[in-house]
Amino acid sequence: MSTHQLDILNKVLQLLEGEEKVVLGSQKDLFLILGVTGSGDESIQYGIVSKTIFPELIVEDNDVFCDCLGFEDTRGVDKNILSTYFIKKVLDHAEKLKIILTVDGTSFFDRITFTRLLKHISSLIRNVGKFLNGMILVLTKVDTRSQTDKSFKRDVANFLIEVKKNASTELEGPDISFDEKKLYEDTKILIDTLLIQNNENYIKLGLFKKPKQEGNLFGINTFKKDRKDLLFTLKENVSFIIKNETDFDFTISEESKNKITDLNKIMNECIEKHVLRLGNDLEHYFENYIRWSNNIYKLKDELERIDIIGFKENLRLLKTPKKFVQAIIKNKIVKYGSYIDFLRPIQNNESKELKIHVDKDNFTKFLEKVKPPFLPSKYEYITQIQVNDLRINELNQLLKITLTPYFEIKNEDKNLIIKGDYIVLSKIDDKYFTNIKSIKVFCLNTLFIDTNLYGKKFQGVTITCISLCWNIIDKRLIELNRAMGLPHSPSKAENRRNGRTNVQLLHGKDGRPGLPGETAGCFFGIGREFINRNELIINADGGKGGPGQHGSDGGRGQDEENFKVYKFSNRRIQKKILDAFYYSSPYPDFDYKFISESNNTRDKYPGEMPGDIPNVNPTKYKEIIFNVFGKSEIQGGNGGNGGKGGKGSYSKIIKIINTSNIKESTDRTSNKHKKGENGIGGKGGEGEKIEWNKEEDIINNEKAESGKDGEKDINEKDIQLPKECLKQYNFAIDINNYKKYLRLELGNRIKQEFLASFYLELDNHPVVRGVYDTLRFFDEFQELENQFYYLTDELTVDTLPFYESFLTRINEYVIPNIKGQYQNSSAQNELTSTEQKSYKKALNYLYTTILSKIWSLKITSSYLVIDIYKYFKLVTKNINLLKEKEEQVVLDQYKNDYKKNIDGKIEEAKTFIKECIILEIENVSNELDKKIEDLVTETIKLQKKVDNKSQKLAKQQEKLNKSLVLRKIFGVLKIGSQVASFIGPIGTAAGAVIGGVVMVAETIILDDTIHEEISKELENHPEKLSDLNNRIKGIRSNLEIETNRGEESDQETINKIQKELKETLGKKEKSLKKEGSDVDQNTKDALKVVNHFNNALRISELSVDSYNKYKMDEHKLEIIGKTLQENNIEFQRLKDYENTIYQNIIPIT
Repeated sequence: MSTHQLDILNKVLQLLEGEEKVVLGSQKDLFLILGVTGSGDESIQYGIVSKTIFPELIVEDNDVFCDCLGFEDTRGVDKNILSTYFIKKVLDHAEKLKIILTVDGTSFFDRITFTRLLKHISSLIRNVGKFLNGMILVLTKVDTRSQTDKSFKRDVANFLIEVKKNASTELEGPDISFDEKKLYEDTKILIDTLLIQNNENYIKLGLFKKPKQEGNLFGINTFKKDRKDLLFTLKENVSFIIKNETDFDFTISEESKNKITDLNKIMNECIEKHVLRLGNDLEHYFENYIRWSNNIYKLKDELERIDIIGFKENLRLLKTPKKFVQAIIKNKIVKYGSYIDFLRPIQNNESKELKIHVDKDNFTKFLEKVKPPFLPSKYEYITQIQVNDLRINELNQLLKITLTPYFEIKNEDKNLIIKGDYIVLSKIDDKYFTNIKSIKVFCLNTLFIDTNLYGKKFQGVTITCISLCWNIIDKRLIELNRAMGLPHSPSKAENRRNGRTNVQLLHGKDGRPGLPGETAGCFFGIGREFINRNELIINADGGKGGPGQHGSDGGRGQDEENFKVYKFSNRRIQKKILDAFYYSSPYPDFDYKFISESNNTRDKYPGEMPGDIPNVNPTKYKEIIFNVFGKSEIQGGNGGNGGKGGKGSYSKIIKIINTSNIKESTDRTSNKHKKGENGIGGKGGEGEKIEWNKEEDIINNEKAESGKDGEKDINEKDIQLPKECLKQYNFAIDINNYKKYLRLELGNRIKQEFLASFYLELDNHPVVRGVYDTLRFFDEFQELENQFYYLTDELTVDTLPFYESFLTRINEYVIPNIKGQYQNSSAQNELTSTEQKSYKKALNYLYTTILSKIWSLKITSSYLVIDIYKYFKLVTKNINLLKEKEEQVVLDQYKNDYKKNIDGKIEEAKTFIKECIILEIENVSNELDKKIEDLVTETIKLQKKVDNKSQKLAKQQEKLNKSLVLRKIFGVLKIGSQVASFIGPIGTAAGAVIGGVVMVAETIILDDTIHEEISKELENHPEKLSDLNNRIKGIRSNLEIETNRGEESDQETINKIQKELKETLGKKEKSLKKEGSDVDQNTKDALKVVNHFNNALRISELSVDSYNKYKMDEHKLEIIGKTLQENNIEFQRLKDYENTIYQNIIPIT
């Protein structure tokens, strides 16, 4: 359990310790105020009750109000558990209830807040209908300055009607769970109650408005009126409802449920501790009591010699039973027991209490009850067994494991994890299967598949089941099929508009290709024994491709346009323009084509207008006449081609492995499903009739050519491909997690033997070995190392077989790599030759580490490098020699020879590590740096290409990610090698300082050059980033203090400072994004600086040199930083391994 988890659990216990602050009094008729955290119930508290972290009863005009913590308290797991506990405590106290539901009026209409409240009320109250007359909805922080109360309530009512309609629709949907059905039914009847009217007033809706002015609330008239109206509504329109013990259920968030098991464990330990202390007190008390009682019996013989006053004094000193009883009452055993009673129903564990207990007295009777009729000889043998405490204890353990199967259920980021000795699928509540991505079933003994897993909630879900034994009850179905690709909306491309002048714009749009079918889930199972195996059917078919979009219709062509005389009426056409118009037809300034011209010369009078009679002296004027056509007609557009049907998706992996029979396994490869239906081509557009005039108005009745119809199943441009199957080696993560869980159970003597054998069967199965790659080997080694001391010291488990099996698997995996051919082609087929070489070297170092571990565990003489018996024989001989000869000479000679030998071995080891291992790591690191540089440059090029294929870019980014992981691995190995080079073969420190080990916090904050560069960027935005700059200065100061302590510096403290830096940057980034970076340029610039700092931090964790190399290229810095952020989990594992070196290995140097 991590330090953070312990902190959370301790906070819960501390808050529960404050239970005595909850004063419930004698009043049993309560007004219970409930709302989602942040609903603004504090507004009501100003008018009715006062806020407190613990529920508190407040009396107002003889009415008792109880304010409880809100549902879904966002302040942490501790507050969430506390809220549920105290709501239960208040409800247990009450006899009659009026329930006030509160919602923040400012966020009511976004539906999310109100929906959350409905969900919690439905889960809290088993029969909502019983309490309808005792409920009211109060909206707080309401702003009604722009409308009347009546108008606002009408808006609320309309919103509630929409919510009710949505609930009715959901009730008619398929695959609706029991909890969802109850929620929607409760929603309908609750809203019907809230919409009750009296004289057009909604009597079940209350408003608590924002004050319109500043000052003391109780001095504001509107506040007084709201308060008075609300109290009146609560008394007149809401009735007290009698409460029964079975009326309420209690639930908490999924994150809190995951902590309940650990909290129960701590409380049981507390009870055990207090019971032990109580037992000691009891023993001490009765010893004293008996001693004093014996003294009292002696008084009969000594009565005459005992002074009465002295006798009274002895009685006064006597410890009375009353005092002892009072001490018991003050003990916390009962209190912790009540906490466990509360936590047991809401935890994610399925178990029952064992009602059978066998002891020496009832052992024979127990055997008679379970006597097997078909094994009489075995029964007779068992009855002859000598019963002792050890055997009785182990029998009770066996009964508990088999008769009261306990299994733990956790939901971690939509991954459902189920662990236990015996797991019965039908016993798992259906609610756990809602909105999940995967199911991991880790069973140590028998998995009972006695129910079907199919339907919408299992579509695309990946299931891993690992169990020693599988028992399939009747015919069972596990269906992980996926839905077909969604149809396009709209189903037909948009038709072209008619009359466009550009023919290309008249052609119909091609329909888009169909969307790919959704990818099915995977099933991966491992077991030793399968009962009724043929009764289990598993389907994992990919979805059918979606239909292609129909092409659109082509547009109608444009009419030919007549010659427009008015375009020339206000301008005189010069001859040179006419020449240009004539010789460069069509003339660019006009839309008309010149045909011919004729010249007429006549007299023209000054100022002559058409139709005027000349009355002044004429002048000679040349008149030019020309003929033109109107605009040419445009034919109708072609219809768009129909889109191709979508690609059918892949069926996923179905693999079941039998560890007891290597040849027996089920394997189903991925196949594509059918593609979708093709789109239909659009109709061609119609041509327009041509009407053009000459001076004589001659009409030519011709029609332009119509467009062609589009073709079916043609367009496949930008067609989307279905997602590929999960690579097989991903299941190695699940196998590692199962083995981690199994190892922790090896301390149980009953389960130890068969679990250890199953563990080795997993390691030896060829299919299981085939799913591992280099990174998964490193994962397994890290988990095994993390558990090593607990397994050996606490559970006394022999870990040597685990390391030996591990070494064998790595050896078999590395041997085919001699020629660069990886045994697991599905895991390594995309690696370049450089990457393959790097992976091989990493595996060689891992092999060396495990081999060293094995030799350190083999402490018997047959495994020692030095023969211990010959060594002791030599020592004995020297001791005898010391007696006969000069003792000091022999001793000095022995010491000098030993020192010389040890010094030689130390020097040899240091030379080998420095000249071979570290040098080789540096060479590989340099090669990786160059490869990262090339990959970043290539990625930028791909991003800039308009016609770039997304798959090519994705593969390039995946290669970049693998190279960055390798770079981090060799950074960790280099640190380990430097540490090893200064440690002697028997663990003696050489006293040298480890070079090159630079922490990320020291790099970014303490490095003056880097710090100055980033500080300048921060100071350029004082308005937005001054607080961040000051915070970083404080972090820098704290880090300087810690690092200046030298050898006394605490690595854990430095890690906390580093974490504080990351969290500070993360919070600032969220804050700036919330401000609206898409609008405010200043905020955008500030956000860019914060992102630059974040990228610098991530890349410096990978390598300080990497940051210095890319810091001047913002684009490259952003690409690497984004890649590191998207693969944070892989890099965090390596970071944890690096921290292990700092914490556990470096201190001994």
